[in-house]
Amino acid sequence: MTPQQFRLLIVVNQLLMVSLHVVAGMTDSMLPPELRGVDASSVFDTPLSVASGDSAPYFYTVVVDFLTFVAAAGLFFGRRWGRTLYLLCFLALVVSPLAPPYSTGTWWDGLFGYLYEATQGAVLALAYFSHLRRLYERREEEEEEEEG
Repeated sequence: MTPQQFRLLIVVNQLLMVSLHVVAGMTDSMLPPELRGVDASSVFDTPLSVASGDSAPYFYTVVVDFLTFVAAAGLFFGRRWGRTLYLLCFLALVVSPLAPPYSTGTWWDGLFGYLYEATQGAVLALAYFSHLRRLYERREEEEEEEEG
């Protein structure tokens, strides 16, 4: 894969992230009324300190998505910090479904979610385990030479 193709994959990944949120918002109305805006504690019978309508999960998603966008920009321009931040954002998204409140969705947003996660995994694999990792190592060496 060439660096230009890798950059294109990063752009596609970010477009899928935006598409995921658009599709999820558009398909919420397709859910049965009893599942729209459901309180997770009533479904799973778990004691939650999170009140229904709490904005903390939404805020968490917005922050992680914004940081993922910043990290993708860093990856696009060959910055080592972008690669590290992208990995941390990926890990934050992997563990987020484990914490309540749980959510429901249609298969459409599931489809876009799987495509987004697949491209995110491909970006990480290429950035860390392929010949493209040298782009980030070379950039760091050039910056050190400029400083010294």
